[in-house]
Amino acid sequence: MIVAFSTSSAVASVAVQLPGGEIVERSQEAPRTASAACLAMLDELLAGADTREVEEWIADIGPGSFIGVRVGVMLAKTFAFAGGRLVRGLSAFDLIDADRTVAFPSRRGEWFVRVPGEPAYRTTEVPVSAVGFGLGGEDRFPSAARAIELRSRASLVNPEELRPDHLMEPAISQPKTPYRRVDR
Repeated sequence: MIVAFSTSSAVASVAVQLPGGEIVERSQEAPRTASAACLAMLDELLAGADTREVEEWIADIGPGSFIGVRVGVMLAKTFAFAGGRLVRGLSAFDLIDADRTVAFPSRRGEWFVRVPGEPAYRTTEVPVSAVGFGLGGEDRFPSAARAIELRSRASLVNPEELRPDHLMEPAISQPKTPYRRVDR
């Protein structure tokens, strides 16, 4: 079996390739609850099978929600490490559409954009031909099932080598009210 997680957007998904080759997937809106949602969907999809039977784990490495991306990567790394397996990581862009220009919003009023064959970038202008989500048309979210279909595009690595691709620095700000200093 092969298991994939996608948690870079508000829609989390989990896919399992069963021993016969069939790929089954569950997805649900899970803003800020991706870890619990993914574990519940995984439990449902495995239908009593043991995670030790999983031969390969795959994660959506982003970009996307900072914590969301980290959740999917952490799940794949943890299960792989516990089972002595290797992992793969695939871009959220590929999990939307590997062959077209893809765009989706960042939380800073910008867009993440990737044109096939070119590096991803951030912009305030969305290409007209882009597919993705938040564009005002039909939303296409990253799919864990596509991760299984495209897995040969990513190398197998040790779990500790799998890293998120955030495409931007974390948004950390100073507290509005400074912390009080306590002298002891």
